[in-house]
Amino acid sequence: MAAAPVAATVGGLLLPHGAQAAEAVGPMPLDLRMRTRANGSGTNYPDVIKRLLLMADSARPEERHGLGRASLDDILADTDRKGRPARPDWPGASLPRLRTSFQWQGAGERNTIANDFKTRYWRPQGISNRYTAAGGTDPNVLMVSWYARAGQEDQGARISIVDLSDPAAPKYRHVLLVEPRVQGRRFTFRPATLHAGGIAWYGNRLYIADTIKGLRVFNTDEMLEVATDGPADKCGYWKGKYHALRYKYVLPQSRAYDHVAPNLVEVQQRYSQVAVDVTTAPHSLVVSEFRRPLETSSRVVRWNLDPTTGALAPAGPGGLIRSVARERIRHGGQVQGAVSVSGTYYLSASAGPSRYGTVRTWRKQPLDDLPAVFAWHQAEGPEDLSHDARAGVLWSVNEYESNRYVYSMTL
Repeated sequence: MAAAPVAATVGGLLLPHGAQAAEAVGPMPLDLRMRTRANGSGTNYPDVIKRLLLMADSARPEERHGLGRASLDDILADTDRKGRPARPDWPGASLPRLRTSFQWQGAGERNTIANDFKTRYWRPQGISNRYTAAGGTDPNVLMVSWYARAGQEDQGARISIVDLSDPAAPKYRHVLLVEPRVQGRRFTFRPATLHAGGIAWYGNRLYIADTIKGLRVFNTDEMLEVATDGPADKCGYWKGKYHALRYKYVLPQSRAYDHVAPNLVEVQQRYSQVAVDVTTAPHSLVVSEFRRPLETSSRVVRWNLDPTTGALAPAGPGGLIRSVARERIRHGGQVQGAVSVSGTYYLSASAGPSRYGTVRTWRKQPLDDLPAVFAWHQAEGPEDLSHDARAGVLWSVNEYESNRYVYSMTL
């Protein structure tokens, strides 16, 4: 079917010739379809995870094949890396909104793949508090996502679970994200390859933005410990044991929410970042998109969350889950993260590795289509945002080598 010629772009919609702008007042609702089966195969994620957990629970070591269960508390008690308070002269230190900050391990060390502060092989992207179904946040734990790059892309993505119980001495451990699969007759897994540009941790569910496809979901109650004595390039079952590129812990993907295009003429929605909004009733999940340049428009879309399960809700006919709100934000380009607090959107915008990023704000008006406006500066190379209402701050992380910090800003 040939695409219709395009005459204008309004509100993120591509309009065919003869269409009136009034027909595109705002972006159309979006549907997601939950998927538990891997694309192109008969693998069912929950079934594979169940088999792996059964092996981990076995009383016989020869049946565990190096697997063990791992809880969040287990990992927090087994951190192997240390951050430290950011140096006083770091580029973001003088920013007026800065509340707290720390830097990743390795600032004063040789640059290796294991040096989190300097390595070019991994870059941090997403950040999230741990949100509870009651609307609170855990003040002692953060999660940060990283994606592999610079020739290491086959390692996929990982998360850092950060213990902030002592703010002066943050500790953390990386956990590899994996996708369950069946290989031959073996239940196994492989690295989950995605950009992980934004994350949202709600109850025991970790939502991760998957740029074109939609959202991936990981259940933090299903983490596993694996063997660490294998080669650095082995992930999954190998010579009688399960390995994960020498990571000690893995977090398997439990499901996905796939994008369903609303029509044939709308520009593809990007799933660049994701955040939890606990100021709505019910709580909701907010997805934002990255587009260039700064002055362009981008869209944010929202789905309701079920506080009892953490899932998107409600599911309609055919398993489709329809968005409850979708907005077009003028001057919403370069957005690396977005949160919504009581109807006001806070947008994290980047300007390259050597210029301060910004936070802009936008609120929907009944009549006027106003653009997002500058609110304050933040560090260079800012990425995702997470809102901690308990502390009254926004958390963010910046990505570039030798300038990698996690920081909070007074809201």
